Amino acid sequence: MPAFDLVDLQGQRVQLSDFRGKTLLVHVWATWCGVCRREFSALNALHESLDRDEALVTIVADSRDRARLARFVREHQLEYPVLLATDEVIENYKIEAFPTNYYVDGTGMLRDKTVGLSTRTSMGARMACTK
Repeated sequence: MPAFDLVDLQGQRVQLSDFRGKTLLVHVWATWCGVCRREFSALNALHESLDRDEALVTIVADSRDRARLARFVREHQLEYPVLLATDEVIENYKIEAFPTNYYVDGTGMLRDKTVGLSTRTSMGARMACTK
């Protein structure tokens, strides 16, 4: 899995290596994506149900305006971590459509990838299979 070094909405740096030892779902999305918006409640529910050895992080592609994005996250009551994408990450992750999910094991190895609408159940099941 390509490494990332991004910032969250509070300006804190977050790196892929921060999740070493955890099964990780990296969810790449965009605010204008209708399918992505349909997944907000599923991602909130998944985030709430994660075990200590699991993590969810999202990377929003249209992240140029941090203040606008922070309002968007509040208005849509997103409870999971949102990182601000860079062009380099979008390129390295070969994003061609939104949403795109990457399932990463505790060693940082990419184990699965999906594109398009996912349910909370399917995301949870894929995470379980990634362990």
